[in-house]
Amino acid sequence: MNNEVTTSTISKLGSEILEIRLRALKSVELAFKVYDQLIYNGPYLMKSLIEWFHLKPRREETCVLNLIHEILKGDQRDDTIYTFGLKKLQEKLSTIDQGLETGPQKDVMRKILLSLSSHEHVKDLTDTLTNTSLDEKSNFSMSSVQVDDLNIDSANALEYLDYVVPWDIPDPSDLNSLNLLKSSLRLDADMKDIMHAVSFLKTAIVDFPAEYFLQPPYIFQVILF
Repeated sequence: MNNEVTTSTISKLGSEILEIRLRALKSVELAFKVYDQLIYNGPYLMKSLIEWFHLKPRREETCVLNLIHEILKGDQRDDTIYTFGLKKLQEKLSTIDQGLETGPQKDVMRKILLSLSSHEHVKDLTDTLTNTSLDEKSNFSMSSVQVDDLNIDSANALEYLDYVVPWDIPDPSDLNSLNLLKSSLRLDADMKDIMHAVSFLKTAIVDFPAEYFLQPPYIFQVILF
């Protein structure tokens, strides 16, 4: 385990499969507990944590709220607030607050909203768009061109955080597994190896990002041909 919460892990927080979501959440939670200096994309993680409350069934709400609070206490705080816009972030969290039960969840949410209220000097992103710069680790890119300059309907325009995050690249360990998988799926391979590879693929296709199979070593291409 390294001191980075990858975009791949963050994306799994939005999985339709509860077990994958929970596994990703525990991974993120552990990273925040273990490392004092943690590398992660604050705006993207915040977006995923907020969207957690729109997924069913809902689990581990207190843990998710604690992570939101950690972001707002950490060095990604300003980038996150700038990206969302303070008012919009407060509105989203207030909406979540209305659906929370009393007790620990409400206590954490009070801390979150109090933390935001102490940063009301941070202007909304729409007022400071051309002056905003994200950390170089961010996977988002932002144009300084205003929506009005593009002569499009701003009501139908994509939000800044709706843009697709760039593809993840397999780390050396995952790439080695994919290469072994590819070699086992050859038509001239031993049938036992092929069946073992198919069994591995059933798990890998759930745990790995989809783009792993669409880029070298092109696992999907091997399956199709």
